[in-house]
Amino acid sequence: MKSYLKIILASFLVVLNSACVEEVSIDFGDNQSNLVVHAIITDELKHQQITLSRTYPFDTKEAPAEKGAVVILSSNEQNYPFEEVEEGQYRSVTAFAAEAGVSYKLSITTADGRSYSSETKSLVGDVSIDDFSVSQGVNSDNEEGLSFELSSSNSNSEGNYYRIDYEETYKIIAPYWSAYDAVIFAEGFHTIDVRAILRETEEKECYGNFKSTRINLVNTYNFQSDEIRDLPVRFLKKYDPKGMYRYSIEVKQYAVDAQTYAYYQSLKEISDASTTVFTQSQPGQINSNIYSESNPEEVVLGYFEVSGVDSRRVFVDYRDYYPDGNRPNYFYACQTSIPSISGTMGNRPLLEAIKSDELIYFASTEPGSEGPFVMVLPFCGDCTRIGSNIKPEFWIDED
Repeated sequence: MKSYLKIILASFLVVLNSACVEEVSIDFGDNQSNLVVHAIITDELKHQQITLSRTYPFDTKEAPAEKGAVVILSSNEQNYPFEEVEEGQYRSVTAFAAEAGVSYKLSITTADGRSYSSETKSLVGDVSIDDFSVSQGVNSDNEEGLSFELSSSNSNSEGNYYRIDYEETYKIIAPYWSAYDAVIFAEGFHTIDVRAILRETEEKECYGNFKSTRINLVNTYNFQSDEIRDLPVRFLKKYDPKGMYRYSIEVKQYAVDAQTYAYYQSLKEISDASTTVFTQSQPGQINSNIYSESNPEEVVLGYFEVSGVDSRRVFVDYRDYYPDGNRPNYFYACQTSIPSISGTMGNRPLLEAIKSDELIYFASTEPGSEGPFVMVLPFCGDCTRIGSNIKPEFWIDED
């Protein structure tokens, strides 16, 4: 029986390309590993990034990173070498922006000596986001919430094709946080030493992050002008825990050519055809504009894209829109418990819960209780379990 490969849409792109590229059936045999390339070069002046990984079986949790590759982006003016900053993550040595009238080509040589190259791509236009607004409203299910809408003026020399995505960042406050943590200092047959000591890291306030995996495409061909007005990008329900305190969303709009648009359109059709992108056999056929130079039969997944882009970020606070009533419920149902400290060595509920990280400290109990501590699920008392305690550089707190 063949081992089908799991392809994660959020991490890398596996799709159909336009008709000018010969279609290849994705029919992988046992233990076959194929290169996956995620490469979007934009007209932003920055260190551009490219991700290389491998397809992987269903029983594997993470995509294997393609390490030790030589990655070079060449143009008709100069070459841009990339360096590996993390496993499978490659960043341009110098900051640069894609320029109009310049053709770009991606070359990859893997650590085992196999070479790959892309078709040439050029910048097709630019994007100017005029407004990214937020307003209260209801969705199609008549649920209250906030609607985030995009308006932009564009200039796409090869058509009217655009892709839009977004990234959310939101404040998390652990509802059962304590400045103390339960630590086992000693455990013997007859002696037990468990204490509440001050935590060493900030675990009360964190920042969650979510990158949209939904493919949002816009074709303005039938519009009166090459403009987008009040396009709904995201609807945040009133009781979505992401919006519980302070919430930020950054929208990005990309100007793409017809081939790139077709690539994403095909991927959208595939992902929309199933309730999940983790289907065991991907329907249809998948193309790429990246090829093996040594083996024409080798399937390479992903796409090399050069796009104009613009972005806009907004912040909202829950109480600015909903001044009364309760905030949304937390991400998890949180309940406290008081595990017993009694029992034989290796079978004491409180100590076993601490050792296995099933529960963490919340408060001390009154004398005479079955256990010395009130405990809670880690997600409810330690925000780093679902977010980062490092404030993003772009984050702006409410005045």
